[in-house]
Amino acid sequence: MTPAGNGVLARASVYLRPVCDWAACLTRASLVGLVGLIVAVVALQVVRRYFFNAALVWPEEAARICFIWMSFLGVPLLLRRHELLSVDILGEILPACARRWLQRLMLLAAAPFFLVMTRQGIAMMGVVEGQVIPALGLPSALVYLAVPVGSLLALLFTIERLLAEPEAVSAP
Repeated sequence: MTPAGNGVLARASVYLRPVCDWAACLTRASLVGLVGLIVAVVALQVVRRYFFNAALVWPEEAARICFIWMSFLGVPLLLRRHELLSVDILGEILPACARRWLQRLMLLAAAPFFLVMTRQGIAMMGVVEGQVIPALGLPSALVYLAVPVGSLLALLFTIERLLAEPEAVSAP
C-alpha cells in the first residue's frame, strides 16, 4: 500500500506505518497474553473451588481486569483491520467515490472521540489515585489505564487509515 499523493501527508504515512505495525504487533501479543492469563486464572479458581473446596479471593478480580484490558486493546486492532461492527446501509447504496468520502468523514469524527476518551480515562485515573483493588493489592488506576491506552492506539490507527490511499480506507 502506497500513500496517496507526494506531499507531507504521504511522507507522514510512510513513517507512521512501521510505528503502527509495531503497535499492532505489541497489542496482539498483549491480547494473547491476557487471554492466556484469564484461562489460567479461571482454571485455577475452578480447580481450587471444586476439587479442594478452597476458593481464592483474587481470580475473579484478575479475570475482570484482564477482560477490561482486552476490550480496550481489541477495539484499536479491529479498527485497523476494518473489522468493527457498523451499520453501513448508507454506504451500500452510495457509489464507491462517495462511500470513500463517507468513510473518511466517519474517521475524522472518530478522532476527536478517541481524544476525549483519552482525556477522560486519564481524569478517571486521577479520581481513583491512591485507591487499591482489595483482592489484588494493585492500584485501581491500573484498570482505568486501559481507557487512555486503548484510545490512543485507536487514534493512532485512525490517523494511519486517514493517511492511507482512498481505496485502502474502504478495503476490508
